[in-house]
Amino acid sequence: MSSICHVLYADDEQTLLDSTKRSLEKLGTFSVDCALSGSEALSRIAAGHYDAVVSDYQMPGMDGITLLKKVRETHRMLPFILFAEKGREDVVIEAINSGVDFYLQKGGEPDAQCADLAQKIRTAVERRTSEKAMRESENRLRSLVDNMHDCVAVYRAVADGGDFLILEFNHAAEITEHVTRDEVIGRRLTVVFPGVLEFGLLDVFRRVWRTGIPESFPVSFYRDNRISGWRDNFITRLPTGEIVASYSDETARKQAEEELQKSEEKYRLTLDATSDGIWDWNIPSGTAFFSPRWYTMIGYQPGEMPGTYATWRSLLHPEDVGPAEQKIQDHIGGKDESFAAEFRMRTKQGNWQWILARGKVVERDVRGNPVRMVGTNTDITERKRIESELERKNQELLASCAQLTASHEEHRQAVDELRRSGRALRTSGERDRQER
Repeated sequence: MSSICHVLYADDEQTLLDSTKRSLEKLGTFSVDCALSGSEALSRIAAGHYDAVVSDYQMPGMDGITLLKKVRETHRMLPFILFAEKGREDVVIEAINSGVDFYLQKGGEPDAQCADLAQKIRTAVERRTSEKAMRESENRLRSLVDNMHDCVAVYRAVADGGDFLILEFNHAAEITEHVTRDEVIGRRLTVVFPGVLEFGLLDVFRRVWRTGIPESFPVSFYRDNRISGWRDNFITRLPTGEIVASYSDETARKQAEEELQKSEEKYRLTLDATSDGIWDWNIPSGTAFFSPRWYTMIGYQPGEMPGTYATWRSLLHPEDVGPAEQKIQDHIGGKDESFAAEFRMRTKQGNWQWILARGKVVERDVRGNPVRMVGTNTDITERKRIESELERKNQELLASCAQLTASHEEHRQAVDELRRSGRALRTSGERDRQER
Protein backbone atom coordinates (compact mmCIF):
# COMPACT_ATOMS: atom_id res chain seq x y z
CA MET A 1 0.00 0.00 0.00
CA SER A 2 1.57 3.25 -1.04
CA SER A 3 -0.70 5.59 0.98
CA ILE A 4 -1.40 5.79 4.71
CA CYS A 5 -4.14 3.46 5.92
CA HIS A 6 -6.28 5.00 8.67
CA VAL A 7 -7.26 2.36 11.23
CA LEU A 8 -9.57 2.50 14.23
CA TYR A 9 -8.68 -0.01 16.94
CA ALA A 10 -11.23 -0.73 19.71
CA ASP A 11 -10.16 -2.56 22.86
CA ASP A 12 -10.78 -2.04 26.55
CA GLU A 13 -7.14 -2.82 27.39
CA GLN A 14 -5.19 0.43 27.18
CA THR A 15 -1.81 -1.30 27.23
CA LEU A 16 -2.72 -3.49 24.26
CA LEU A 17 -4.11 -0.48 22.41
CA ASP A 18 -0.89 1.47 22.89
CA SER A 19 1.44 -1.37 21.92
CA THR A 20 -0.56 -2.30 18.82
CA LYS A 21 -0.75 1.35 17.75
CA ARG A 22 3.03 1.73 18.07
CA SER A 23 3.76 -1.50 16.20
CA LEU A 24 1.46 -0.69 13.26
CA GLU A 25 2.53 2.94 12.91
CA LYS A 26 6.17 1.82 13.06
CA LEU A 27 5.59 0.11 9.70
CA GLY A 28 5.09 3.54 8.16
CA THR A 29 1.88 2.78 6.29
CA PHE A 30 -0.66 2.94 9.13
CA SER A 31 -2.24 5.70 11.20
CA VAL A 32 -4.10 4.26 14.23
CA ASP A 33 -6.80 5.85 16.40
CA CYS A 34 -7.86 4.06 19.56
CA ALA A 35 -11.22 3.55 21.29
CA LEU A 36 -11.73 1.96 24.71
CA SER A 37 -15.31 0.82 24.02
CA GLY A 38 -17.70 -0.04 21.27
CA SER A 39 -19.68 3.14 21.87
CA GLU A 40 -16.59 5.29 21.54
CA ALA A 41 -15.67 3.42 18.37
CA LEU A 42 -19.09 4.15 16.83
CA SER A 43 -18.75 7.83 17.72
CA ARG A 44 -15.31 8.01 16.08
CA ILE A 45 -16.57 6.21 12.97
CA ALA A 46 -19.48 8.65 12.70
CA ALA A 47 -17.16 11.67 13.11
CA GLY A 48 -14.26 10.62 10.89
CA HIS A 49 -13.05 8.51 7.98
CA TYR A 50 -11.39 5.13 8.47
CA ASP A 51 -10.07 2.58 6.03
CA ALA A 52 -10.47 -0.32 8.48
CA VAL A 53 -11.73 -1.19 11.95
CA VAL A 54 -10.02 -3.62 14.32
CA SER A 55 -11.92 -4.69 17.42
CA ASP A 56 -11.54 -7.01 20.36
CA TYR A 57 -14.49 -9.31 20.98
CA GLN A 58 -14.70 -8.99 24.75
CA MET A 59 -15.43 -5.42 25.75
CA PRO A 60 -17.75 -4.12 28.50
CA GLY A 61 -21.07 -2.60 27.42
CA MET A 62 -20.79 -3.59 23.76
CA ASP A 63 -18.88 -6.61 22.51
CA GLY A 64 -17.10 -6.85 19.19
CA ILE A 65 -19.93 -8.74 17.46
CA THR A 66 -22.45 -6.07 18.40
CA LEU A 67 -20.06 -3.38 17.23
CA LEU A 68 -19.62 -5.26 13.93
CA LYS A 69 -23.37 -5.47 13.38
CA LYS A 70 -23.85 -1.76 14.08
CA VAL A 71 -20.98 -0.84 11.76
CA ARG A 72 -22.51 -2.97 9.01
CA GLU A 73 -25.79 -1.08 9.36
CA THR A 74 -24.15 2.14 8.17
CA HIS A 75 -20.83 1.09 6.61
CA ARG A 76 -21.43 -2.09 4.68
CA MET A 77 -18.10 -1.96 2.82
CA LEU A 78 -15.83 -0.86 5.74
CA PRO A 79 -13.22 -3.62 6.43
CA PHE A 80 -13.66 -5.11 9.92
CA ILE A 81 -11.16 -7.43 11.68
CA LEU A 82 -12.08 -9.11 14.96
CA PHE A 83 -9.85 -10.45 17.71
CA ALA A 84 -11.35 -13.52 19.38
CA GLU A 85 -10.17 -15.80 22.15
CA LYS A 86 -8.84 -19.19 21.18
CA GLY A 87 -11.50 -21.87 21.23
CA ARG A 88 -14.42 -19.53 20.63
CA GLU A 89 -15.60 -21.06 17.37
CA ASP A 90 -19.14 -19.85 18.10
CA VAL A 91 -17.89 -16.28 18.09
CA VAL A 92 -16.03 -16.85 14.85
CA ILE A 93 -19.11 -18.31 13.13
CA GLU A 94 -21.34 -15.44 14.30
CA ALA A 95 -18.71 -12.92 13.17
CA ILE A 96 -18.54 -14.49 9.71
CA ASN A 97 -22.33 -14.47 9.45
CA SER A 98 -22.35 -10.80 10.48
CA GLY A 99 -19.95 -9.76 7.76
CA VAL A 100 -16.47 -9.77 9.33
CA ASP A 101 -13.56 -9.65 6.87
CA PHE A 102 -10.98 -11.49 9.02
CA TYR A 103 -10.63 -12.74 12.54
CA LEU A 104 -7.49 -13.27 14.63
CA GLN A 105 -6.85 -15.30 17.74
CA LYS A 106 -5.74 -13.09 20.56
CA GLY A 107 -2.37 -13.86 22.19
CA GLY A 108 0.83 -15.22 20.77
CA GLU A 109 4.11 -13.57 19.94
CA PRO A 110 3.46 -9.78 19.63
CA ASP A 111 5.61 -9.05 16.56
CA ALA A 112 4.21 -12.01 14.62
CA GLN A 113 0.69 -11.07 15.58
CA CYS A 114 1.24 -7.47 14.55
CA ALA A 115 2.63 -8.58 11.19
CA ASP A 116 -0.36 -10.88 10.70
CA LEU A 117 -2.73 -8.07 11.64
CA ALA A 118 -1.03 -5.64 9.27
CA GLN A 119 -1.27 -8.14 6.40
CA LYS A 120 -4.93 -8.82 7.06
CA ILE A 121 -5.70 -5.08 7.21
CA ARG A 122 -3.93 -4.56 3.88
CA THR A 123 -5.71 -7.52 2.30
CA ALA A 124 -9.12 -6.47 3.63
CA VAL A 125 -8.67 -2.87 2.51
CA GLU A 126 -7.43 -3.87 -0.94
CA ARG A 127 -10.26 -6.34 -1.36
CA ARG A 128 -12.90 -3.87 -0.20
CA THR A 129 -11.38 -1.17 -2.39
CA SER A 130 -11.52 -3.51 -5.37
CA GLU A 131 -15.06 -4.54 -4.54
CA LYS A 132 -16.08 -0.90 -4.21
CA ALA A 133 -14.43 0.01 -7.50
CA MET A 134 -16.06 -2.96 -9.18
CA ARG A 135 -19.42 -2.08 -7.71
CA GLU A 136 -19.08 1.53 -8.79
CA SER A 137 -18.03 0.37 -12.24
CA GLU A 138 -21.02 -1.98 -12.38
CA ASN A 139 -23.31 0.83 -11.25
CA ARG A 140 -21.91 3.16 -13.90
CA LEU A 141 -22.29 0.46 -16.52
CA ARG A 142 -25.80 -0.35 -15.33
CA SER A 143 -26.70 3.34 -15.38
CA LEU A 144 -25.26 3.65 -18.89
CA VAL A 145 -27.11 0.58 -20.11
CA ASP A 146 -30.31 1.60 -18.37
CA ASN A 147 -30.26 4.99 -20.08
CA MET A 148 -29.50 3.64 -23.55
CA HIS A 149 -32.08 4.20 -26.22
CA ASP A 150 -31.68 0.60 -27.40
CA CYS A 151 -32.93 -2.37 -25.44
CA VAL A 152 -30.26 -4.43 -23.65
CA ALA A 153 -30.70 -7.80 -21.97
CA VAL A 154 -28.09 -10.13 -20.44
CA TYR A 155 -28.59 -13.90 -20.28
CA ARG A 156 -26.86 -16.93 -18.78
CA ALA A 157 -27.10 -20.30 -20.49
CA VAL A 158 -28.80 -23.15 -18.63
CA ALA A 159 -29.40 -26.78 -19.54
CA ASP A 160 -26.29 -26.78 -21.75
CA GLY A 161 -27.66 -23.93 -23.86
CA GLY A 162 -31.17 -25.34 -24.02
CA ASP A 163 -32.48 -22.13 -22.49
CA PHE A 164 -31.22 -18.86 -21.05
CA LEU A 165 -31.88 -17.10 -17.74
CA ILE A 166 -32.47 -13.35 -17.84
CA LEU A 167 -29.86 -11.60 -15.69
CA GLU A 168 -30.30 -7.97 -16.72
CA PHE A 169 -33.03 -6.02 -18.47
CA ASN A 170 -32.70 -2.28 -19.08
CA HIS A 171 -35.38 0.39 -18.99
CA ALA A 172 -35.76 0.58 -22.77
CA ALA A 173 -36.46 -3.16 -22.85
CA GLU A 174 -39.07 -2.75 -20.10
CA ILE A 175 -40.89 -0.17 -22.20
CA THR A 176 -40.60 -2.13 -25.45
CA GLU A 177 -41.67 -5.48 -24.00
CA HIS A 178 -44.30 -4.06 -21.59
CA VAL A 179 -42.80 -5.76 -18.51
CA THR A 180 -40.81 -4.64 -15.49
CA ARG A 181 -37.28 -5.72 -14.72
CA ASP A 182 -38.43 -7.44 -11.53
CA GLU A 183 -40.93 -9.51 -13.52
CA VAL A 184 -38.26 -11.06 -15.77
CA ILE A 185 -34.98 -11.23 -13.82
CA GLY A 186 -34.13 -14.86 -13.01
CA ARG A 187 -36.76 -16.28 -15.36
CA ARG A 188 -36.15 -18.33 -18.47
CA LEU A 189 -36.15 -16.70 -21.89
CA THR A 190 -38.62 -19.23 -23.30
CA VAL A 191 -41.05 -18.56 -20.46
CA VAL A 192 -41.00 -14.77 -20.70
CA PHE A 193 -40.89 -14.79 -24.52
CA PRO A 194 -42.55 -18.04 -25.65
CA GLY A 195 -42.38 -17.03 -29.31
CA VAL A 196 -38.57 -16.84 -29.35
CA LEU A 197 -38.07 -20.30 -30.90
CA GLU A 198 -40.40 -19.61 -33.82
CA PHE A 199 -38.88 -16.14 -34.06
CA GLY A 200 -35.50 -17.78 -34.71
CA LEU A 201 -33.52 -15.90 -32.07
CA LEU A 202 -32.98 -18.86 -29.73
CA ASP A 203 -30.84 -20.62 -32.33
CA VAL A 204 -28.73 -17.46 -32.67
CA PHE A 205 -28.27 -17.36 -28.87
CA ARG A 206 -27.06 -20.94 -28.90
CA ARG A 207 -24.57 -20.40 -31.72
CA VAL A 208 -23.11 -17.26 -30.16
CA TRP A 209 -22.90 -18.95 -26.75
CA ARG A 210 -21.00 -21.92 -28.21
CA THR A 211 -18.75 -20.10 -30.70
CA GLY A 212 -18.31 -16.66 -29.16
CA ILE A 213 -18.81 -15.12 -32.63
CA PRO A 214 -21.22 -12.15 -32.56
CA GLU A 215 -24.22 -12.29 -34.88
CA SER A 216 -26.76 -9.84 -36.21
CA PHE A 217 -30.35 -10.97 -36.43
CA PRO A 218 -31.96 -8.75 -39.09
CA VAL A 219 -35.26 -6.98 -38.54
CA SER A 220 -37.89 -9.66 -37.99
CA PHE A 221 -41.40 -9.82 -36.63
CA TYR A 222 -41.86 -11.30 -33.13
CA ARG A 223 -45.22 -12.46 -31.83
CA ASP A 224 -46.53 -14.32 -28.81
CA ASN A 225 -49.83 -14.28 -26.94
CA ARG A 226 -48.84 -11.08 -25.10
CA ILE A 227 -46.83 -8.82 -27.41
CA SER A 228 -45.82 -8.41 -31.03
CA GLY A 229 -43.52 -6.14 -32.98
CA TRP A 230 -40.51 -5.77 -35.25
CA ARG A 231 -37.08 -6.26 -33.62
CA ASP A 232 -33.53 -5.71 -34.86
CA ASN A 233 -31.07 -7.78 -32.74
CA PHE A 234 -27.30 -7.96 -32.26
CA ILE A 235 -26.02 -10.81 -30.08
CA THR A 236 -22.58 -11.13 -28.49
CA ARG A 237 -20.91 -13.17 -25.75
CA LEU A 238 -19.08 -11.67 -22.78
CA PRO A 239 -15.70 -13.07 -21.65
CA THR A 240 -17.53 -14.45 -18.60
CA GLY A 241 -19.84 -16.48 -20.85
CA GLU A 242 -23.05 -14.45 -20.58
CA ILE A 243 -24.99 -13.58 -23.72
CA VAL A 244 -25.87 -9.93 -24.40
CA ALA A 245 -28.70 -9.01 -26.73
CA SER A 246 -28.75 -5.40 -27.88
CA TYR A 247 -31.82 -4.68 -29.95
CA SER A 248 -34.14 -1.94 -31.11
CA ASP A 249 -37.88 -1.78 -31.56
CA GLU A 250 -38.42 -1.17 -35.27
CA THR A 251 -42.22 -1.46 -35.12
CA ALA A 252 -42.94 2.25 -35.59
CA ARG A 253 -40.48 2.48 -38.48
CA LYS A 254 -41.90 -0.60 -40.20
CA GLN A 255 -45.44 0.67 -39.75
CA ALA A 256 -44.40 4.03 -41.18
CA GLU A 257 -42.78 2.27 -44.13
CA GLU A 258 -45.93 0.25 -44.73
CA GLU A 259 -48.08 3.38 -44.55
CA LEU A 260 -45.68 5.12 -46.91
CA GLN A 261 -45.87 2.22 -49.33
CA LYS A 262 -49.66 2.31 -49.19
CA SER A 263 -49.62 6.06 -49.71
CA GLU A 264 -47.19 5.77 -52.61
CA GLU A 265 -49.33 3.05 -54.15
CA LYS A 266 -52.44 5.23 -53.86
CA TYR A 267 -50.48 8.12 -55.31
CA ARG A 268 -49.22 5.95 -58.18
CA LEU A 269 -52.72 4.67 -58.91
CA THR A 270 -54.02 8.23 -58.84
CA LEU A 271 -51.32 9.33 -61.25
CA ASP A 272 -52.09 6.41 -63.54
CA ALA A 273 -55.81 7.11 -63.45
CA THR A 274 -55.71 10.84 -64.08
CA SER A 275 -55.52 12.28 -67.58
CA ASP A 276 -53.55 15.26 -66.31
CA GLY A 277 -49.80 15.51 -66.00
CA ILE A 278 -48.56 16.42 -62.52
CA TRP A 279 -45.49 18.53 -61.79
CA ASP A 280 -43.71 19.41 -58.57
CA TRP A 281 -41.13 22.19 -58.92
CA ASN A 282 -38.32 22.91 -56.42
CA ILE A 283 -37.93 26.58 -57.17
CA PRO A 284 -34.46 27.29 -55.65
CA SER A 285 -32.79 24.29 -57.29
CA GLY A 286 -34.75 24.34 -60.53
CA THR A 287 -35.37 20.61 -60.32
CA ALA A 288 -38.81 19.15 -60.80
CA PHE A 289 -40.83 15.97 -60.66
CA PHE A 290 -42.83 15.23 -63.79
CA SER A 291 -45.39 12.42 -63.63
CA PRO A 292 -45.44 9.76 -66.36
CA ARG A 293 -48.52 11.38 -67.88
CA TRP A 294 -46.68 14.73 -68.08
CA TYR A 295 -44.23 13.08 -70.49
CA THR A 296 -46.65 10.91 -72.47
CA MET A 297 -48.95 13.86 -72.99
CA ILE A 298 -46.37 15.32 -75.40
CA GLY A 299 -45.21 12.02 -76.87
CA TYR A 300 -42.21 11.20 -74.65
CA GLN A 301 -41.47 8.17 -72.51
CA PRO A 302 -41.59 8.81 -68.73
CA GLY A 303 -38.25 10.17 -67.61
CA GLU A 304 -36.94 10.55 -71.16
CA MET A 305 -35.92 14.15 -70.41
CA PRO A 306 -34.50 15.63 -67.20
CA GLY A 307 -37.01 16.79 -64.63
CA THR A 308 -36.09 20.47 -64.57
CA TYR A 309 -37.59 23.89 -65.09
CA ALA A 310 -35.22 24.32 -68.03
CA THR A 311 -36.71 21.25 -69.73
CA TRP A 312 -40.21 22.69 -69.46
CA ARG A 313 -39.09 26.09 -70.73
CA SER A 314 -37.24 24.59 -73.72
CA LEU A 315 -40.43 22.91 -74.91
CA LEU A 316 -42.56 26.06 -74.96
CA HIS A 317 -43.50 27.84 -78.16
CA PRO A 318 -41.27 30.94 -78.47
CA GLU A 319 -44.33 33.21 -78.51
CA ASP A 320 -45.62 31.67 -75.26
CA VAL A 321 -42.46 31.72 -73.10
CA GLY A 322 -42.80 35.34 -71.99
CA PRO A 323 -46.53 35.29 -71.15
CA ALA A 324 -46.22 31.94 -69.30
CA GLU A 325 -43.28 33.07 -67.17
CA GLN A 326 -45.04 36.35 -66.42
CA LYS A 327 -48.01 34.37 -65.11
CA ILE A 328 -45.65 32.43 -62.84
CA GLN A 329 -44.08 35.63 -61.51
CA ASP A 330 -47.51 37.19 -60.94
CA HIS A 331 -48.42 34.26 -58.70
CA ILE A 332 -45.07 33.96 -56.93
CA GLY A 333 -45.07 37.68 -56.23
CA GLY A 334 -48.56 37.56 -54.74
CA LYS A 335 -50.41 39.37 -57.50
CA ASP A 336 -52.45 36.29 -58.43
CA GLU A 337 -53.76 33.81 -55.89
CA SER A 338 -52.91 30.89 -58.17
CA PHE A 339 -51.12 30.21 -61.43
CA ALA A 340 -52.99 29.43 -64.65
CA ALA A 341 -51.66 29.73 -68.18
CA GLU A 342 -52.31 28.35 -71.65
CA PHE A 343 -49.33 27.71 -73.89
CA ARG A 344 -48.08 25.48 -76.67
CA MET A 345 -45.54 22.73 -76.06
CA ARG A 346 -43.51 20.97 -78.70
CA THR A 347 -44.19 17.23 -78.91
CA LYS A 348 -41.57 14.61 -79.67
CA GLN A 349 -43.00 14.42 -83.20
CA GLY A 350 -42.41 18.15 -83.65
CA ASN A 351 -46.02 19.28 -83.45
CA TRP A 352 -47.41 21.94 -81.13
CA GLN A 353 -49.77 20.83 -78.42
CA TRP A 354 -51.92 23.21 -76.39
CA ILE A 355 -51.56 22.85 -72.62
CA LEU A 356 -53.46 24.39 -69.73
CA ALA A 357 -51.15 24.61 -66.70
CA ARG A 358 -52.52 25.33 -63.24
CA GLY A 359 -50.58 25.40 -59.98
CA LYS A 360 -49.84 27.01 -56.67
CA VAL A 361 -46.92 27.70 -54.32
CA VAL A 362 -47.27 25.25 -51.44
CA GLU A 363 -44.11 26.02 -49.47
CA ARG A 364 -42.13 29.14 -48.59
CA ASP A 365 -39.02 29.66 -46.48
CA VAL A 366 -38.82 31.71 -43.27
CA ARG A 367 -38.33 34.88 -45.34
CA GLY A 368 -41.41 34.22 -47.44
CA ASN A 369 -39.52 33.22 -50.55
CA PRO A 370 -41.21 30.49 -52.62
CA VAL A 371 -39.61 27.08 -52.26
CA ARG A 372 -42.02 24.64 -53.84
CA MET A 373 -44.78 24.90 -56.43
CA VAL A 374 -47.03 22.08 -57.61
CA GLY A 375 -49.63 21.84 -60.32
CA THR A 376 -51.07 20.02 -63.31
CA ASN A 377 -50.87 20.08 -67.10
CA THR A 378 -54.06 19.44 -69.05
CA ASP A 379 -54.08 18.70 -72.78
CA ILE A 380 -56.46 21.26 -74.29
CA THR A 381 -55.43 20.71 -77.93
CA GLU A 382 -58.84 19.29 -78.83
CA ARG A 383 -60.57 22.14 -77.05
CA LYS A 384 -58.42 24.62 -78.96
CA ARG A 385 -59.23 22.81 -82.23
CA ILE A 386 -62.96 23.00 -81.47
CA GLU A 387 -62.65 26.66 -80.51
CA SER A 388 -60.79 27.32 -83.78
CA GLU A 389 -63.40 25.42 -85.74
CA LEU A 390 -66.18 27.34 -84.02
CA GLU A 391 -64.42 30.58 -84.83
CA ARG A 392 -64.10 29.55 -88.48
CA LYS A 393 -67.78 28.58 -88.64
CA ASN A 394 -68.69 31.82 -86.97
CA GLN A 395 -66.74 33.78 -89.56
CA GLU A 396 -68.42 31.85 -92.35
CA LEU A 397 -71.81 32.51 -90.81
CA LEU A 398 -71.05 36.20 -90.51
CA ALA A 399 -69.96 36.23 -94.16
CA SER A 400 -73.17 34.45 -95.19
CA CYS A 401 -75.24 36.87 -93.19
CA ALA A 402 -73.52 39.80 -94.87
CA GLN A 403 -74.15 38.26 -98.27
CA LEU A 404 -77.80 37.65 -97.44
CA THR A 405 -78.13 41.22 -96.25
CA ALA A 406 -76.68 42.50 -99.54
CA SER A 407 -78.99 40.25 -101.61
CA HIS A 408 -81.96 41.39 -99.56
CA GLU A 409 -81.08 45.01 -100.27
CA GLU A 410 -80.82 44.32 -104.02
CA HIS A 411 -84.18 42.53 -103.94
CA ARG A 412 -85.76 45.42 -102.04
CA GLN A 413 -84.40 47.91 -104.54
CA ALA A 414 -85.75 45.82 -107.48
CA VAL A 415 -89.19 45.60 -105.83
CA ASP A 416 -89.19 49.35 -105.28
CA GLU A 417 -88.29 49.86 -108.93
CA LEU A 418 -91.16 47.58 -110.04
CA ARG A 419 -93.55 49.49 -107.82
CA ARG A 420 -92.45 52.80 -109.30
CA SER A 421 -92.83 51.39 -112.82
CA GLY A 422 -96.34 50.12 -112.01
CA ARG A 423 -97.41 53.46 -110.68
CA ALA A 424 -96.06 55.17 -113.79
CA LEU A 425 -98.00 52.79 -116.04
CA ARG A 426 -101.26 53.40 -114.18
CA THR A 427 -100.80 57.15 -114.39
CA SER A 428 -100.13 56.94 -118.14
CA GLY A 429 -103.24 54.80 -118.75
CA GLU A 430 -105.53 57.17 -116.96
CA ARG A 431 -104.19 60.04 -119.03
CA ASP A 432 -104.90 58.12 -122.20
CA ARG A 433 -108.52 57.47 -121.23
CA GLN A 434 -109.13 61.05 -120.40
CA GLU A 435 -107.79 62.16 -123.80
CA ARG A 436 -110.14 59.80 -125.62
